[in-house]
Amino acid sequence: MENDRTEIPEPTLLSAVWRHRWLSLLILAAIVGAGLAYGMSRPVRYLASASLVIEDPNSSTLFERLAGVSPQRYVADQVAVLRSTAVAERSVELSQQEDPSSGLTADAFLTDANIVGANDSNLIVIEFVAATPEASVLGANTIAQAYQDVRRTEAIRNSASAIEQLDGKIDSLDSNLLDLQSQINALRSADSGGFGLDIQLEKAVERFSTLLAQQSEGPLDDAARAELDDLVRQFQTMQVISAIDSQRPGMSALLREQAAAIDRRSSLEARRDQIEV
Repeated sequence: MENDRTEIPEPTLLSAVWRHRWLSLLILAAIVGAGLAYGMSRPVRYLASASLVIEDPNSSTLFERLAGVSPQRYVADQVAVLRSTAVAERSVELSQQEDPSSGLTADAFLTDANIVGANDSNLIVIEFVAATPEASVLGANTIAQAYQDVRRTEAIRNSASAIEQLDGKIDSLDSNLLDLQSQINALRSADSGGFGLDIQLEKAVERFSTLLAQQSEGPLDDAARAELDDLVRQFQTMQVISAIDSQRPGMSALLREQAAAIDRRSSLEARRDQIEV
């Protein structure tokens, strides 16, 4: 005699949910309600952004191209400046001037701002999150302005320091040039052949300029033309004397040192002009 066996199917997830459908609906409703409550209790935040396109001033071709850092490194450095306390504090000052009721603080500018620099361009994006649209826009704009103010102040301070150092070096070179000229004059005075050469040249140049001015006003007479030709011959003679003069012991070294000091001074003056510009 055979026994009949009825196989009972194993419960599935769907069947279990169906059997306990009221409990499942209650749990789902609780989850949705909790999400809605969290969303309603969370304060609304607004995001605004501003963009800056920057360039390393050392790469300017106004004069000769100066050595600068790589564009990527320069952008990264400026992102760090934008995130600095100095920019945050300046941003607070600007925001207070624009809207005293904004309530933006240095901590807000440090924590609610997101500064992003592009890897393949000089573009920097400033994002700022605040409780109102007006505050978010004000925050993003004041960070951009504060960055420019901080960089300008830093550039002025660095330029003033560099110019002060260059002025000191130029003054030192001027003193050195005066000393070298005194030594050169002493050597010339010791030699009767070179005695008074500088004085003669100075007087000859002065008279030569006077005659040229007269010639520009009208033709010179025979005596003036003869004097002008004589001055030209004097210049040629003085040039020869100067060439011989430079071969005397000690004079050649002094003249080389003097020429090097003059070149150095010209270089420092040119560098000073670049910094001022």
